[in-house]
Amino acid sequence: MLPIVLRTRNRTLDFDSPLSPFAEFEHMLEHIWDGSRPTGMFGGYDVDIYSDDDHIFLEAELPGLSKEDVQVSVEDGILTIAGRKTHEKIEKDHVHHLQERYFGSFSRSFTLPATVDAKKVEATMTNGVLRVALAKREKAKSKRIEVKDK
Repeated sequence: MLPIVLRTRNRTLDFDSPLSPFAEFEHMLEHIWDGSRPTGMFGGYDVDIYSDDDHIFLEAELPGLSKEDVQVSVEDGILTIAGRKTHEKIEKDHVHHLQERYFGSFSRSFTLPATVDAKKVEATMTNGVLRVALAKREKAKSKRIEVKDK
């Protein structure tokens, strides 16, 4: 039987040997040296933030999670996205050779600009993408005051 081999950027991992206790640290160092950023490492997730005239939108990629796994809160001008990704059951006779997927709790917070109405925040989740819509406050409209004769 041929050995199964996985090639990564700078090394070859032989599936015949068990996962090194330093594998996650080595994986992190690979990304430091080559200037890349590992997606999802240590519970991080990628976000896009964009706006239109009425809203600021934040979209976060949370693959494998459902709306029940995620909590969105706003307190004192801080938007927090938190949750937990549970580990899938692994058979007792299996040996890990590489583990890059993160399991456990995560949390990330964003300071909201003063233009956001914290009472008008909506969050939806579709296919592992969380979309948070932050309504902008009504802009103060200038009002022209007519000067009258007395």
